[in-house]
Amino acid sequence: MAILRKKPVKPISTPDFGAIGAPINRNNPFYFGFLAAAGAITALTMMRALASASQVFVLIIISLFFAMGLNPAVESIQNKGLSRQKAVAVLIFGLLIFIALFVVIVIPPLIKQVNSFINSAPQLVDSLRQNSNIAKFNDQFGLIDTLDKKLQEWIQNGKLVTSAFGGVLGVGKTVISGTISALTIIVLTLYFIASLPNVTEMAYRLVPASRR
Repeated sequence: MAILRKKPVKPISTPDFGAIGAPINRNNPFYFGFLAAAGAITALTMMRALASASQVFVLIIISLFFAMGLNPAVESIQNKGLSRQKAVAVLIFGLLIFIALFVVIVIPPLIKQVNSFINSAPQLVDSLRQNSNIAKFNDQFGLIDTLDKKLQEWIQNGKLVTSAFGGVLGVGKTVISGTISALTIIVLTLYFIASLPNVTEMAYRLVPASRR
């Protein structure tokens, strides 16, 4: 039988990086300044990230509170023998009916009152002029006259709403932002309601058994 011989192992050559230098002096002011600057930059970056995402956190918290508030109603419907998904569907259907009734009953009188207030604004300004103290104040600074002029312009041009929200673009941004926020809250609330038992169970698992 042939005897297997090991090949001689070639020594691994290590690169020569030169002599080892002195360790970093942690008391050096440049070292401290570098660490302080790096920490400040990291903190500012995290603060900006949290600030930019603050609206998302607010929507999540609002949705979670809505889900926790509606959970007893879902559980009471479940006690009737329905599954949680069906109970959530029944609750959402009831909420949609309630919102529709609210819009039909409350919104028209509210719009009527707002229009009545806008139309009676000139009379309110005239009643302010009849007050002696306010009349003296108006004679000195002309605030009531300026207010009356602005009201007349807004009423005649129909720019009261657009002026209140910063123009046409402001109204559009407000409507779009409000719609997106409302849809986000609705979707998150539905998700939290449907998965609230699982979320609660996961939260309980994070707590020691002796403290549950």
